[in-house]
Amino acid sequence: MPSIEPLPIATLVAIGALLATVVALWLRPWWLWIAALCATILAGYVAGLLEGPAGLAISLLAFLLLRFSAGTGPVRAGYGIAVVVVSLLLALHLLDGFHNPIVIRDAVLSAGALPYRQHANFDKGLAGVLVVGILGVARLRSAASLRTVARPVGPIVLVTIGSAMAAAVALGFVRFDPHWTPAFWVWAPINLLLTCVSEEAFFRGFLQREAERLLDGRPRAATMAVAASALLFGLAHVAGGGRYVLLATLAGTGYALVYQRTGRIETSILTHFGVNATHFLLFTYPAST
Repeated sequence: MPSIEPLPIATLVAIGALLATVVALWLRPWWLWIAALCATILAGYVAGLLEGPAGLAISLLAFLLLRFSAGTGPVRAGYGIAVVVVSLLLALHLLDGFHNPIVIRDAVLSAGALPYRQHANFDKGLAGVLVVGILGVARLRSAASLRTVARPVGPIVLVTIGSAMAAAVALGFVRFDPHWTPAFWVWAPINLLLTCVSEEAFFRGFLQREAERLLDGRPRAATMAVAASALLFGLAHVAGGGRYVLLATLAGTGYALVYQRTGRIETSILTHFGVNATHFLLFTYPAST
């Protein structure tokens, strides 16, 4: 059975502030996300989830993103490489100063599933906030605008979800196993706002957008940018094994195509979350034993 971790009030406040900071990226006035970010960092230190080096890492990434966005030529490329390195170190939890709290501990969500543990990842979540906020990734401001943009890519979204899960079943990674758990209401906002937003911000809003800019004018520039984004997304999941890399690359191709067709990060975020939620609710999660 799912085990939702009891957490101290200060930790809950810090997690809530982090989730609110991500949401604030889509709100007006534009500086609201910066105020929320500062409140999140303060709450994280008060709760003991952040320590001294964490602030340095966050400040370093912010500096690199600002210099990258203002740079040109080799200088921009150098800062871009540094952004990639620091972002990946944060996403892979390799920098000191972050104590990401466990929110779901060793849950067996259905018979034959591996135990699952979910963290509220402050390092990865804050990196995503900075990438979206500082690089000015195009963001929609209303549900009506989202529907208008998303409607033409609806078939790609459905094919992405269907093909990713069909491939997962064919590879023996999961099996069809519909189930429900109230833990979904804890899992969903953290997966959407921290995992999906952060990964799409980096792989689509930064890497894919920059690859297409660099390849502009060359034949099949958009196709090459999609392929690079999808392949790198797959390789980022190498810790899960070869099958996981293949599945992540397949799903990443769908996310990249949706982003390329719309130019809007929300569409790839929601497609990503659609795959993850389908996996969580209708198949063994995170994987079969």
